[in-house]
Amino acid sequence: MDIANEKKLLRKEMKALRKSIPQNEKESLDRRIQENLFSSEFYRNAQLILTFISVGDEPDTRNILRRAWKEGKLTAVPRCLPDHKMSFFIIESFD
Repeated sequence: MDIANEKKLLRKEMKALRKSIPQNEKESLDRRIQENLFSSEFYRNAQLILTFISVGDEPDTRNILRRAWKEGKLTAVPRCLPDHKMSFFIIESFD
């Protein structure tokens, strides 16, 4: 199996695992992710935060973005472009 297929399979397994977690536990895990990030020296010293906008069962990043905006940090999220290229774009709100 090549790397692309392994990656695809692993992504599918992780999505299924996350989907199997009860909602209240998912929310608790998301808070732990956020708390770990916010307490890190990397976050405190960062002027720019690169993240993604969560959808579906992905870990919730909305609070990360809101807090970064409140603290005056720049935030950027990826966008897939043609030819399987990805670029980050600065965002200042969910609008």
